Amino acid sequence: MDQGVIRNIKCFYRRHLLEDNGITLLTAMHMLLHAWEQVTATTIANCFRHSGFAAGSEQDSCDDGMDGAENLMPVALRATIQGIRFVEYVEVDTCASVCGALTDENIAAQVAGA
Repeated sequence: MDQGVIRNIKCFYRRHLLEDNGITLLTAMHMLLHAWEQVTATTIANCFRHSGFAAGSEQDSCDDGMDGAENLMPVALRATIQGIRFVEYVEVDTCASVCGALTDENIAAQVAGA
């Protein structure tokens, strides 16, 4: 469930990154808050449905109307990342590992409390 919500937040957050070059930590936190506020209840419901918590059809988890978002890029940033599509930019970390792989021995040790 959370992957759809996280992906949706990243879509909105990265859109904000493209709008402003003077980003501080506080600004980034405000941008993240604003991105979270843009995630709709429909997106969260769709993520639950996709996870199997509710019956229904699966829908795209990033329903934010990103069409034409390439036009939001400042000229300097556009020149820097020329040749990269916006969708590639938004989904750059889709396949990134977020946790290590556990072996059977690791799992058994954790269960045993070792």
